[in-house]
Amino acid sequence: MFEWEGHQGDESVILKERDIVSFEPGMQRRFECVSSATNADKGVILGVIGGDNPAAEFSPESIERLRELGVEVQQAAAE
Repeated sequence: MFEWEGHQGDESVILKERDIVSFEPGMQRRFECVSSATNADKGVILGVIGGDNPAAEFSPESIERLRELGVEVQQAAAE
């Protein structure tokens, strides 16, 4: 499932095998593997982050939620 902040609020789509989605640079987005192939224990998502200095970026809400779960998050450096 791919989720992003759209003009009307949060929007999402569940892609099928070999589907592709692209987002504008700087757009807040989230992705999660919600199913696996038949007879497989786990699924896989391939994410490609382009640019001169690719890094994971987290919204302030995501950072707060992850820290509540005990996960320490380093935000990408501001440009």
